[in-house]
Amino acid sequence: MKDFMRIKFTQITDEEIGQIFGFYYYFKFLNPSIIDPSATGILTQDQVNMAAIKNITKITKVLQALFELRTLPKGTEESKFNGWIKNKMEEVLEFFDRLIDIKPPEDELQVDRYTELYSKQQPMIIIRLKEITNMHELTKEFIDNVTDPGGKDNEDPLRTIIKELGDVPEISNSSTTDTQLILKNRFGNRLEQELNDHAELFDTTKELIIKVFRITPIDQAGTANLPGILEFAIEYAKDNENEKLEKNAKEALANVLKLEKVGFISPDDNYDLFLKSVAAEITNRAARREHQHKEIQKLRTALRELEAHEKFVANRISDMDRYLESCRDNLAAKIKNKKKKNLVNLHISNFLK
Repeated sequence: MKDFMRIKFTQITDEEIGQIFGFYYYFKFLNPSIIDPSATGILTQDQVNMAAIKNITKITKVLQALFELRTLPKGTEESKFNGWIKNKMEEVLEFFDRLIDIKPPEDELQVDRYTELYSKQQPMIIIRLKEITNMHELTKEFIDNVTDPGGKDNEDPLRTIIKELGDVPEISNSSTTDTQLILKNRFGNRLEQELNDHAELFDTTKELIIKVFRITPIDQAGTANLPGILEFAIEYAKDNENEKLEKNAKEALANVLKLEKVGFISPDDNYDLFLKSVAAEITNRAARREHQHKEIQKLRTALRELEAHEKFVANRISDMDRYLESCRDNLAAKIKNKKKKNLVNLHISNFLK
């Protein structure tokens, strides 16, 4: 969400982002405990009298103002805490920084798109039956919002799954039964490959547009529409005999239309979100290089694991070959000894006759 807000609202400050998350954190976790302390065991029901409720109300007003980084109106009873609020604002800002400074899920869970290449364990989740039915119900209700409404059922994996699941079963709200589910991609690598292809095309298109915009006098395009600007860039390149610019502009325009077709970008907002992503790409080159470095590290980790597994498998095969060779030698020796024994018995038998 933090990264999305930086793209959606390019002028937003770290303090404003902290306020948004701090506001949510306070009302989601702190405020309920303060308003109803008996529910969380802070106070007993007997201790929650009118005097306590009055004091609790004052505390919530002061803390709410602190987490919103504002002082209380002058003249109010609680305004005498404004000095304390100002002194604590720096600590709250530091808390906001720690609150939103989290690792990406891939780093925290140590799972990424390369893990499946070398992992020997299938991913598993523990989930309640009610949570499964809730996801089923919500996905079925909003299927048109998360998939292409005009697409065919057999073309979209999510629509296929929802169609096969049928109606949402009735599960009691009081059900706390947990179940373990092993996650397996029944559609193979097709969906993941498509997403990776679209993501790579998205990044490539951003790079092309940055190159085109650097050379093209956009203010002369006479339009704010992205395809229109790219078409102007093509004509501008032709007029100035700039083959490189023409090639980049044509490729960027074709890519934009492809991404629009698969729903990766949308003309509904006049490509505003996509252009903000391009702007963020320009200003966050260092972060982009860091991301690429992490991708390289993940690939190297996957390669090391695969090489180690290859060596392990080769050793097992070698051990098995030696074992089979030993079995063959033992069997051959037994057969040879048996033939020799039979031959000796035959000689003895003939001698006795």
